[in-house]
Amino acid sequence: MAADIKAKQNSDAYKPSVIPKSLKVVQSYGEEKTFNEPKERNEHEDTIDKGRDGMSKQAVTANILGASIVLLVSDIKAASDFYKGLGFKYEEIGGPEVAHVHVSRDNMTFILHPAKVKRDVRPASSVEGGLYFDVFAYTDAVDLLLEECRAQGVEIVNGPNYSEHWNEFTMRDADGYRIAFGGGVSKK
Repeated sequence: MAADIKAKQNSDAYKPSVIPKSLKVVQSYGEEKTFNEPKERNEHEDTIDKGRDGMSKQAVTANILGASIVLLVSDIKAASDFYKGLGFKYEEIGGPEVAHVHVSRDNMTFILHPAKVKRDVRPASSVEGGLYFDVFAYTDAVDLLLEECRAQGVEIVNGPNYSEHWNEFTMRDADGYRIAFGGGVSKK
């Protein structure tokens, strides 16, 4: 069976560049639906374009499990030692051309990359009009994390702020990056 295919310019990076005359969609295991008319295909594509909320409940989507944040640092050893002191795991990555360090704790990873020119290290929070933090992380025990930071002599630049609905503080790392932590408090 030869499919009648027409080329279509791919203007939306996520749409296929070749579209079959009829569109067959697998809706669930063993259940298929074929759209033969252009109007039916367009309605289906419009549903896809609406994103996750417009799709069938049976659609499978990918979960984003975390993120890595790149921090340009002036001294890779000093930056690494700072985070190791807060219980982050240390791992050297890459070779001589792309040498950098990953420091990770739970689901948060910082990629520490050495600046070739130290004046290039400029946290966004230090720029006029910048936010009061460069990184925001969530925790279930703001109070315990604050105690850890204080025990290590880490500078607290904002907070702690505790309320019935939200708890938060902001620390400053070895390169001046402001890391804010917000969320719940421990039950201790």
